[in-house]
Amino acid sequence: MDFGEVVLRFLELKSAIKRDEVAEKPEKFAKELEDLLGDSAKIIEEKMTQRLYAKTGMDYVKKEGYTFQTTLKTHIENNLDRRPPHLNKVGILAFRAFISWLFIALLS
Repeated sequence: MDFGEVVLRFLELKSAIKRDEVAEKPEKFAKELEDLLGDSAKIIEEKMTQRLYAKTGMDYVKKEGYTFQTTLKTHIENNLDRRPPHLNKVGILAFRAFISWLFIALLS
């Protein structure tokens, strides 16, 4: 079992966050991660953000005043806005599920 899986399982056992909520509630995930890892969580959050942008083919530029949560939400919203017009609500939910999966994979 890799580090990311251990962290996710621990968070699921000890907090109210579930792995399928990570992309939908990044502020909740970040709080639980920070409670678990303290200041080290910031390093992991930064690395996860960089990997998310790289995996989705985008350049990551750290913005002044942006937190992990706002950066993630902005990235997801920007990608949802670029979806094909025919993508219906089911497609949007599938895209969010994919982002959740990708986000979890970035912990690994």
